[in-house]
Amino acid sequence: LLHSGWNFTIVSQYCPEENPSCIRTDLAAFQVVALVNLTYLGLLGVYSYYISNKGVKRIPNTPQGRLFGHFLDADYVNAGIVVFQGWDFVASIFFEEHCTMIMMTHH
Repeated sequence: LLHSGWNFTIVSQYCPEENPSCIRTDLAAFQVVALVNLTYLGLLGVYSYYISNKGVKRIPNTPQGRLFGHFLDADYVNAGIVVFQGWDFVASIFFEEHCTMIMMTHH
């Protein structure tokens, strides 16, 4: 990221001593994986609600319909969120700046 024009400054306490330039490829990989999953979830949500209109057409527009109606795309979004949150929790254990009480319990 140093040579890409992006100037990210990492707090010196999180820079490994054996890496004086503080290039954190582990954090970059973490962010790329998170971006892929969140992009999938976002695109699925936009497609389901705005493009295919399945959320409007197949579920009754009543409180009971919204609460008890079955929507397969919502199952896909919920599965993706559960998998992502599980992965995020386990992966965050290995990052000192992520492994704090507030970060590990905020979801």
